[in-house]
Amino acid sequence: MKNHIVSQMIIKRFADAINVFDAASGRIDLNKKPAKVFYQIDRLTPELETLLSTAIESRFANLLYGKLNDKHVVTLTREELYLIKRYLLMISVRMYSEEEFYATINSLKKNCDMYLMAHPEYRHLKRNDELNLTPKQLYETALRIYCEHADLNEMFDDPRLTLEMLCWARPFIDSYLAIWDAPEGMEYILSDCSMVSEYEGVHELTGGLDLSKFSYCYYKLLDEKDDLTKMFYADLLAKCQMMYENYNVFNLSSTRSLVLINPFFRMYFKQETMFVDEGKKQSLDKPDIWPSILQNKDLFDVPKNEYKSFIPGMFLMDDLFFYEVKTLTPDELVYINSMIIRMTHNIFGFNDVNAIKDSVDFAVWEQASLINGDFITLENKEDTIKFVEDMFNPNLMKLSRFCGESEKDRKTYPITLFEKVAHNMLIDFRENKYIYWYLLFAEDATRNHPNLSFLGSPDERIIKIKEAYKELWGKPYDK
Repeated sequence: MKNHIVSQMIIKRFADAINVFDAASGRIDLNKKPAKVFYQIDRLTPELETLLSTAIESRFANLLYGKLNDKHVVTLTREELYLIKRYLLMISVRMYSEEEFYATINSLKKNCDMYLMAHPEYRHLKRNDELNLTPKQLYETALRIYCEHADLNEMFDDPRLTLEMLCWARPFIDSYLAIWDAPEGMEYILSDCSMVSEYEGVHELTGGLDLSKFSYCYYKLLDEKDDLTKMFYADLLAKCQMMYENYNVFNLSSTRSLVLINPFFRMYFKQETMFVDEGKKQSLDKPDIWPSILQNKDLFDVPKNEYKSFIPGMFLMDDLFFYEVKTLTPDELVYINSMIIRMTHNIFGFNDVNAIKDSVDFAVWEQASLINGDFITLENKEDTIKFVEDMFNPNLMKLSRFCGESEKDRKTYPITLFEKVAHNMLIDFRENKYIYWYLLFAEDATRNHPNLSFLGSPDERIIKIKEAYKELWGKPYDK
């Protein structure tokens, strides 16, 4: 039985007949029917496939061909918003094999421990290891739980739920939605990796350390005097341990994507509030950092809302949310497409070759640049030869040739855009004073962490970090 990793309804929204690129072989297949691509045989049982289809996909299709097509503002009820999040949660699991999902979700043990520090009310949940679930059992149980509860909050009472399953779901529950359109004449690429994520620049530079949002929340937690506000920062810190990505992108069509944004970014729009004495609202400080490589803050705007209950803190399924559709610039679309290409497992698809030329050319240049190391200079003949070989050997270059010349209608330039992205990747690490505070606060870990070896020996890195701290804080570090 064919089980689609990418829903056929999404493929059809890209094209009646989609073009497919095989990243491993460089093969390009044109005009493939949606039923013939993005599938694996017998990944799901017929009964589970039917459940996913009836409980989620068929209902989501009504939104996909209805409200989610609205041009400028998309209005959703809370019930519809929950349906969207359940669909995205479902495909975040379905894009993995049973073994891949088993390994990935079980890698969250440390994150789960940290989440429990802020939310001890979930200590009663069993761990995956305690239940001795096989990869197949874990995979199917998670899918069933995520699909069967129309109200996302109801899953917390499901006796089958493990702590790891809860922590997998939390980013979908806690994040907020945005809708981003491709600019005119350009299109998204469709990947077999259904969820594509942007990580902090610090994450990219250090090989996996997510310090930007974490260090800010941790500093605020320790520095805050008000107990209720401290509790809020503790909760936000826990959420960032579950969702360390800045945002996750999910394609709806060749021109539209849904984006789940880390709740951290709500603070830039005075949305993180709590009810305190006599029903008053208290807003948190707007952060003085910006952790995203994507610099356009307008894209991260929160939706307006209309709550139907007059009781503070009570949410109803007919609450309304109004999403202003944002249009990306050509540079922003190419940057996101480069993430999609980079995170592709095996194949990606496209509709109009002319609409993805810039994205493919940038991905080729980015790939070659990163293979050769950050900020290559090409100062000697050997470096130049290696760069040219790396640039023109990859299979992706076959697709670039297939796209043809794009100089006449080019909307972005690979070298200029790569320099911009590299700068944006570095800027938070250079200017975020909380990162340097945290690295000195946790000095022993900083000295010994292998991901910080690029800063030199243990003594050298502490000296450099103290210098950066003094420059950013205007005073020497004093623990």
